[in-house]
Amino acid sequence: MTVPVLAVSSLLLMGAGVSAQEDPAVLRQQAAAERLWQSFLTMYQKVSLEPLAAQALDLKGREALLAVAGPSYRDWKAERAANLPDLFKAVRKADPTLKPFELMERMLGGLLPKIDRYGRYESVEEMELLDEAARQAKGVFAINLVIDEKKVLRCFPDPDGPAAKAGVLAGAELLEVDGVAVAQKSLAFVKMAFAGSKSVEVKVLQPQGRQESIVIERTFETFPSVSLQKSPAGVRVRIRTFDAGVADQLRELFKANPPLDRLILDLRGNGGGLIQEAFAVAELFLPKGAVIAYVRGRDGDKSQVAASDPVVTPGSLQILLDHGTASAAELLAMSLKENLTTRVVLRGQQSYGKGQRLSRDSLEGGGMLTLSDGLMLSPAKKSWDHTGITPDVEMK
Repeated sequence: MTVPVLAVSSLLLMGAGVSAQEDPAVLRQQAAAERLWQSFLTMYQKVSLEPLAAQALDLKGREALLAVAGPSYRDWKAERAANLPDLFKAVRKADPTLKPFELMERMLGGLLPKIDRYGRYESVEEMELLDEAARQAKGVFAINLVIDEKKVLRCFPDPDGPAAKAGVLAGAELLEVDGVAVAQKSLAFVKMAFAGSKSVEVKVLQPQGRQESIVIERTFETFPSVSLQKSPAGVRVRIRTFDAGVADQLRELFKANPPLDRLILDLRGNGGGLIQEAFAVAELFLPKGAVIAYVRGRDGDKSQVAASDPVVTPGSLQILLDHGTASAAELLAMSLKENLTTRVVLRGQQSYGKGQRLSRDSLEGGGMLTLSDGLMLSPAKKSWDHTGITPDVEMK
């Protein structure tokens, strides 16, 4: 599907009483904003799984612009102008102090969730804040923060980490950090609130609907992407995320720790990662020729087929899920369940329900763009997007 690229003239960012000739700074802002918008349009046309037609995208852009421009534009309607360039011009005419590039970034931030469930634009400022939060952090709280499609900030703590041990449940809504409300705040702002402190007090709305204030202590314990533990119940393998090299690490662990007749694969809190690593992990379990999964892009379904004999063939395989199990981790669970039906039991909680593959790219002169570029399907071509995976045995 081809999406016509919206034309953006130099009139787009002109404001009343300010001309590019009179103010070089405004000229630079205008040029940067135009490059950012054109870069977004090019990437959206190239990547998006279900791109809107140009007219529909233009309308969504106008709505997003008015939503972020400020309270002075609350009574304005998107139909006030025939197209986005004209509306952008009218907004700047009403308030020439608005900086074109910053306004464009705010507009993109408001637009992406409206056109893509997982769509996101991280501004230059947000990226700088995230870098600063990472520099200040000493130790970890072991909690993954996710803004869902309803713009609710949810907590998915590592089950073995300090946040979970303190009582934060997977899927809890984060309300406050050290007394500061986080509603409508950016992810970068919230991560900065966690950075640098030995402990934080959070107020959360637990999945059962109960509000709680919980103090979480930072830990210097490490939480590797892959770990293995032996017990009388069998071998427990934990995959926290699908980083590069996870499948190779797992292969070596399997070879070094026989027997593997009873295996527990712990995917709790695993929010995904590199889809190719999930495919490679599935290959360790599946017979040659087995279909791992499908990824449906604009050109239809593509199957992923195991290329070699399995490394491990456990007599029983328990897969642990929770509300934080998402994306590539859900793909792995579905692949193993449908291919090894008689040997696999899914235990735990309903998974998150994120079945779309994401693409993350930088935009010219701006921040980072995240778009859905594929729909992941199980070997039976079932989707878990929105619904999640229902475990065979439900456990709290």
